[in-house]
Amino acid sequence: MSRTRSTFSKHAHILTFRLALGLATLLPLASNADACESELQDIANSAEHAPGKLDALEKLRSKCGHLGHFYYVLAKTQAQNDLVAAARETLNLGLSKTTDYEAWLRSELANTYYAAGDLDTASRMAQAVTQKFPDFFGGHALLADISLRQKRFPDAIRHAQAVIVIQPQASAYAELVLAYYATQRYQEAMAAFESARRLEGFEAYVVKNDAIVAAAFAAASLELYPKAAEILRIRLKALPESINRPQVKELVDFLKERGLWK
Repeated sequence: MSRTRSTFSKHAHILTFRLALGLATLLPLASNADACESELQDIANSAEHAPGKLDALEKLRSKCGHLGHFYYVLAKTQAQNDLVAAARETLNLGLSKTTDYEAWLRSELANTYYAAGDLDTASRMAQAVTQKFPDFFGGHALLADISLRQKRFPDAIRHAQAVIVIQPQASAYAELVLAYYATQRYQEAMAAFESARRLEGFEAYVVKNDAIVAAAFAAASLELYPKAAEILRIRLKALPESINRPQVKELVDFLKERGLWK
């Protein structure tokens, strides 16, 4: 699962000092930082492979290169374009230049190793993030992904729950659905699914992910067959082609036998 989870905070600082002739306010510093943040946010929100996205970021380097947020957005964009080595270089450069956005930069650096399949390095780096920044969700989110991938379900549950305590996210609930289903905790899987439905990102992280199939199977395991059918229809409305997946077809056939699918 991909996980693309981005919340950006403002870093504008207005510095004031008094001179003999009165109060002077360094407003240009604040407005420049605000302008950088606004432009970076616009670029970050654009499509992953939008034409000219990398070029647009490079043009901001001289103006915004003092901000950790700049290196974060640039590195994510590079990684999305399969420029992993460049992304790591950008993140390390950002960490060497500023402590601003450090948790985000370190978490994204760990994520580049996860995406490359180096789970050991990614796990070590994510652990370091959680230790240094216990109130930041990124390290726990990555550790939940890794634990789920390695079928260490209790660890996946623990880290996903840590994410939810810090900042509830549909992606974390999706991981809970999968981990609870894998450990036959079907009621909890259903509860996690319902919690995810109330959050932004439900379609991206649950409906278009295996979590919704796990939720449908959890409902069937609890003999809540109409609920299983309802959940499965949500999936097929979003991704009709998934009817050809063996797991989906198995559940559809099961529901047909009980007269709950037409």
